[in-house]
Amino acid sequence: MGAQIILCDPHRATVIGLNRKHALRGIQMTSPDIRAGVALLIAALSADGKSIIHNIEQIDRVTRKSMNV
Repeated sequence: MGAQIILCDPHRATVIGLNRKHALRGIQMTSPDIRAGVALLIAALSADGKSIIHNIEQIDRVTRKSMNV
């Protein structure tokens, strides 16, 4: 999507976004778990273009449960 990601250790990462001159770009990605999936979803919503998130079932299940659907 264009941001720089530094893996600090297996449990932490630092994400350095783009400046306002360059927007995040939509891409295809896969959600490994609920926390990462929500982060990907937020990034996809703010990106220019089309983003596709695979393995979204965990996020969908939690969203439906919280909305009582």
